Amino acid sequence: MNKGPKWACRLAEATDFVRNEFFVEDKTKENPMTRSEQITQFINKTQLGLEIAPWHSPITPKKDGWNCLSVDIFDTDILRTRSQNDENLDPKLVENIEPVDIVGSASELETLISARGQMGQFDYIISSHNFEHLPNPIKFLQACGKVLKVGGMLSMAIPDRRGTFDYFRPVSQMADWLRAYHQNQQQPDPYQIFAHHAVNARYQGNIVFPQNIDPRGALANTKLRAHYAALQQQENQWKDDYADVHCSVFVPASFYLLMIELQYLGLSPLGVIQITPTGGAEFFVHLKNIGVQLQIDEEKFHQLRNTLMHAVIDEVASNSAYSFSLRQALAHEQAKKT
Repeated sequence: MNKGPKWACRLAEATDFVRNEFFVEDKTKENPMTRSEQITQFINKTQLGLEIAPWHSPITPKKDGWNCLSVDIFDTDILRTRSQNDENLDPKLVENIEPVDIVGSASELETLISARGQMGQFDYIISSHNFEHLPNPIKFLQACGKVLKVGGMLSMAIPDRRGTFDYFRPVSQMADWLRAYHQNQQQPDPYQIFAHHAVNARYQGNIVFPQNIDPRGALANTKLRAHYAALQQQENQWKDDYADVHCSVFVPASFYLLMIELQYLGLSPLGVIQITPTGGAEFFVHLKNIGVQLQIDEEKFHQLRNTLMHAVIDEVASNSAYSFSLRQALAHEQAKKT
């Protein structure tokens, strides 16, 4: 019998269901993989790819033999200047910045690649801690479906709210994404900016922290009035300046849920291949460009959706203050019996 936490059992159950019903391939290696290996496990260096905003930490750098184009909102010179002026950045990392091949926002990926005449020519797209910043995720996913070949991969590293400054924020819902999509949102709106800052958390001054420590040490910032004042000011002029914030917030199960709902609604051509459990403060997702609208069994879809909804609740609760206290009490009782 599986004695793991209920949330892990439910997510494993959902994964097995998708593997059986939605043509999921499982190529996970038995041996532990590095972070880079996790993200690149479904691609190889001979294929043509795109990496979104790699900055100073490219996952598929040309210098290592990858046939990959870099996409960034800044050109190479600006990236290097910004990095050199960043006091918190190790100067050695500036050397890792590779030439930017395509200058522009990932939100406009379809326009950028169409202008180059390369639609449908890419084997993969890599993104690390970029997707959550996109104001219109559905638009980006649809663009990926047009930029990638059929069978092409979108592989991403995504932060888990439970171990980051998003700790106090609720996970993103389909309604959030649909509103941004139907309004053709081009940049974060004042309310997304407010949500990012108003409960931005620190744990002993850190923006990333382990999930197994006492979460009562996580503290929200104390500038609520200031952020509300900024919201009121931005309501009338927010389109003038772009704010870099987390527009979406996830745990693995909530991301999984959004992906299968989009596929069910016919809003994304990308199918789930693999979503890993969280390691540190991030998890990895691998989506395949199926290229067609699947005929999804209604009963099986709603069974999976319900399973994932419960998994979301379980994951979110897994490192709450109450759960931590329960684990401490259980450990104390077990210690008394030994």
